Amino acid sequence: MPGTGAGAARRTFGAALLWVFCLSGCHHAPPPPAPAVAKVSFPPVRTDSPLPAAKLSRAQRTALILEGLHKRIRGRRESLRDIERVVREVAPLVAAAAEQPEVQPTFRQIADDTDVTPEEAKAHWIALQEADLLLESGGDADAFSVAGAAGVAQWLEGTGRGVGLAVDGAASRRLTQEIEPLRLRIAWTEYLQRPGADRNAPGASAFPATDLVQLPTLRQTVETLRQQRRTVDARYDPAQAISAQTRYLLRLYRKFPGEDWLFQAYHGGEAGVARTLKFYLGRGWPGSVTQAIRAGKDGEPLSYEEVYFTTAPASHAEAFRYLYGRSDDHRRYWWKLRASLEAIAAYRRDPEAFRRGWLAYLPGRPTDAYWYPDAPDSCFRDDTALQGAWTQKRLLPVMSDAVFPVRPQALTEQPGLYAGLRPASLGLLRLVEKTYRATGMTKPVTVGDLTLTTVLSAREKELTPPKPLHPPLWPPDADRLHPPGAGPSPDFDFHTTGLAFDLLRPTDEAQRKALEYALDSLQDRRILAYADAKDRNERRYHIVPNPIYADALSRLTP
Repeated sequence: MPGTGAGAARRTFGAALLWVFCLSGCHHAPPPPAPAVAKVSFPPVRTDSPLPAAKLSRAQRTALILEGLHKRIRGRRESLRDIERVVREVAPLVAAAAEQPEVQPTFRQIADDTDVTPEEAKAHWIALQEADLLLESGGDADAFSVAGAAGVAQWLEGTGRGVGLAVDGAASRRLTQEIEPLRLRIAWTEYLQRPGADRNAPGASAFPATDLVQLPTLRQTVETLRQQRRTVDARYDPAQAISAQTRYLLRLYRKFPGEDWLFQAYHGGEAGVARTLKFYLGRGWPGSVTQAIRAGKDGEPLSYEEVYFTTAPASHAEAFRYLYGRSDDHRRYWWKLRASLEAIAAYRRDPEAFRRGWLAYLPGRPTDAYWYPDAPDSCFRDDTALQGAWTQKRLLPVMSDAVFPVRPQALTEQPGLYAGLRPASLGLLRLVEKTYRATGMTKPVTVGDLTLTTVLSAREKELTPPKPLHPPLWPPDADRLHPPGAGPSPDFDFHTTGLAFDLLRPTDEAQRKALEYALDSLQDRRILAYADAKDRNERRYHIVPNPIYADALSRLTP
């Protein structure tokens, strides 16, 4: 690696270390007991901020992306529980795994590459691996994915064996088949003891109340079976699984000498990183992934952030088509890892302040609720309320055009009455349209639901009954409609406020990629939030504007 490239890498890594240490505070301070849940009051939000400029500094763009991910990382129902588990249970195992003799040469290599001490390199690594385990499993030693990945580090069966873990898949599955019915029985027994439990819920009749006296025995039996499973399947043994992950990841450093590319390769595959770099560099491809990372930016190190910020439909087009052909989860993984690292550090600094912030994010509800906690006070009940909003110009018409045609609202004889949005949301729709057109794409994107009334929303839900339940039937989630904190219920329909709108997901690949790029570029600047959703058997993007920019967006209306 040329000397100038090494110097740049040292400066980048050193700055990252300082950033991590400032965030982390006391590394293993035990958190205090969580106090009782309390409602959170929301101060008024200023709505007159100017829109972020299209061209921001790299640091400004990074800060906005990470801020936008805080709700996603810190504001899930499980976030507080998972982060507490990572700090209490996972962190000591990660620290121990970093002391394995076979990984010390890699820490010395990282230290030499980045001009820090081996201990500083190790501390930085530990923080990153903790953040990755938070993303992978939430620190749950018994996690199991639909893809067959198991344990805290989410090893697949074959990959686990490949890194030295003892995995007897048949024995592991037999034990799991014994564990799961017992877990189901425990869950029902605990649920039926709760005040207000629905004793007529589907599946409840199979679990008699007499099981209550057997709960301690059932729990002990499950724990015994889990211990047996760990002996035949080391993926479920947190210490072994994490030690193997440390060895595996640090071996990747030889080929991917950058923390960003290393974790991108771990999450999305080594071949995926190689293709991304080849497509991005084109004729400048140096012949190897390692050289591309060390010197791919005119002799300087090429970071994933550089690729992310400069890949667009009109710039590095092949890399754009490849990255946007993969899931949002992959192309944003590095950002989520950084946001997770910040979340763990914030918890360590002040667990109680973190808990208050968790409540303020309205865990278990979408960004819509976090941005508009008082939305239920401003929904439109029926056509009369909707007509009043039009008269007062609280709603403005959404005009159909060739590129963004509006689909008439079903189930009503007055579709025009529903083809409106609040001024800020209408301005945002036009900004999305403009950004989409700027990619060079002219194929139409259909505008789906706009403003609904609560009456019409309820009618549409009645016509879309829930899917039939299939065994095993777990008890109802008693907290789903009453999650911690204040704010709208999780099933509140934001279309009834005139704030939200949907764009139907294009079936044409080029069109979909262009639209997702437009939405990502605006979401990265925190102008909007969008979610890939499915409603009435249609894939769609559900979009809301950031209330901070309400005035600026309102001025974009036709």
